[in-house]
Amino acid sequence: MTPFPGPTLIGALILLAAAGAFAAPSAERAEPRGAILSGAESLQASSETQRSPARQRRIDRRLRKGEAALAAGRLTTPAGDSALDHFRSALELGPGDLQATLGISRIVEALVDRAIRAAEGGDRSDAEALLAMATEVDATHPSLAAGRTRVARLRVASTPVERIALDPDALAARDPALVARLEALGTRAKRSDALVIIRAPRDDWSRWIYQQMNAAPPEVRLRARSEIGQPPGLELTTP
Repeated sequence: MTPFPGPTLIGALILLAAAGAFAAPSAERAEPRGAILSGAESLQASSETQRSPARQRRIDRRLRKGEAALAAGRLTTPAGDSALDHFRSALELGPGDLQATLGISRIVEALVDRAIRAAEGGDRSDAEALLAMATEVDATHPSLAAGRTRVARLRVASTPVERIALDPDALAARDPALVARLEALGTRAKRSDALVIIRAPRDDWSRWIYQQMNAAPPEVRLRARSEIGQPPGLELTTP
């Protein structure tokens, strides 16, 4: 008969079982603890890349100067104290800064607005220069396409038109004085690349007028179109 274990042996077995029960969970907790440490290290590395308070203060100063220059209308000049210079400097210090990015966008919008107002006033060269400047600031800005379209329409609407009346009796008689006049007008229209609209009550009159003007020097084709109407005359539209 096998003797029953004594109290000392039973106690030892209980202690060994308890030790095993506590040992396994401690091994399982080792990996999560390592993951937590790794996450903490990542957060610390991330915080090291954030802007320092001193850098943020420099960015804020640039932003304030940019806003002041924008409000004063100093969009791209003078060099070193324009809204564009200050906002770009802020972006160099803090890449992706939202306020600086929006500031540059507002500069483009202001330049496009100035271009439209220049075109409305008939200053085509200034309008084109302002659009070119806006393109240099940000060629991908969505306001540019609409601004170019608006300026182009205003340019067409404000194009000067010269209206010239033709004597119907001289036209019917093919008067030599009228021939000389049409030749001079043809030369002027060709050299200025003007579009000539010929208005006459008859097609054969329109064709004759065109022939006289087109025969004039220089030897390039006259830009012209005809329409039936009274009184006979010409409209010269210069680009």
